[in-house]
Amino acid sequence: MEYVKPKFLILAIATLILTSCTSEAKNNERVLEVTTFNLKTTAIALEFNALDAEIENTFTSKQPGYIRRQSGVDAQGKYVVLVYWKTIADAKASMDKFMKDASVTNYVSMIESESMKMSRYTIKDTFTAPTSNFTELMTFKTKEGINLADFNKTNKKVETNFTVKQKGFLQRIIGSNEKGEQVVLVYWDTKENSNAVINDFMSAPIAKEFMGMMDQPTINMVRYESITSLKNVTLSNKDKVVALLNSFNTGDYTPVSYINPKKYIQHNLGVADGLEGFGALMQHAP
Repeated sequence: MEYVKPKFLILAIATLILTSCTSEAKNNERVLEVTTFNLKTTAIALEFNALDAEIENTFTSKQPGYIRRQSGVDAQGKYVVLVYWKTIADAKASMDKFMKDASVTNYVSMIESESMKMSRYTIKDTFTAPTSNFTELMTFKTKEGINLADFNKTNKKVETNFTVKQKGFLQRIIGSNEKGEQVVLVYWDTKENSNAVINDFMSAPIAKEFMGMMDQPTINMVRYESITSLKNVTLSNKDKVVALLNSFNTGDYTPVSYINPKKYIQHNLGVADGLEGFGALMQHAP
C-alpha cells in the first residue's frame, strides 16, 4: 500500500472541508427580486390589488423555484413587489414567461411602465416574518473605497445593537448584487411601531456609522404597508372619480352609486343635477 505523507493528508482534508463549506454557503443563498412602480392615473387601486393577489395565486406561485411573494404600497401610491426565488435562473425564467403570458395583460396594463424598476439581490436570510404588515426597503451603494468586510460587520451590528431591541421588530434581511448595490429589508408588525423608532435610529451611533458608509446619492428608501393589510380599505375619492369616468367607456353603471344623490351638482348646463341627471346622461352615452 502506498504511504501518504501526513502533510499531504492534512492538506487534502482541509481542501475537502473548505469545498464543503463553500458548497453549503452557496446552497443557503437565495434571490430577492425587488420591483417598484406606480399605477396609471386611470387605474383603480382596489381593482389592481385584487388582480395582484390573483397573479400571485395563479401565476407566480406556480413557477419553478418560487419561495414567497409580497406586495405593498407606500403613502405616495408607489407599489413594491418582492419575490423570493431559489436561484437567479428561476427568477429570470419566471420574468421571461410573465412578459409573454396573456393572463397577466390586465394587470400589466394598469402599471405606468416608465416608473417600473427591477433589481435582484443575493441573500442568505430565510424569511421568518409572515405576520408583518409594514416594511422598510432601502437600496444603495457603498462609498468608493469602503472595505466591504468592514461594511458587512457594521451592517450586522445595526441589527444586533439597535433594530432587534425595538418594539414591533420582526426581521431584518440584507443582500447585495453584482452591480455593487446593497439591499436592506426591515419587517415590522405595524407602521406605528416602525414610525416610533425613526428618530432614535437616526441619532444612534451605529446608525450614523452605517449611513456614513453609504454613497448618499444612491440611497433609495420606501416604507410601505402590505396589500393584505389594506383589504378592508374602501375606494378613495380619486378612485371613485376614475371609476366614474371609466364608466363612460365600459358601460358599467356601478360607479354611479358613488354619487351623492342630494349633494351632486352637475356643472354641465345640458344635464340635470342629482343622480337622475347623471343616470340619464349615461343612458345616452355612445
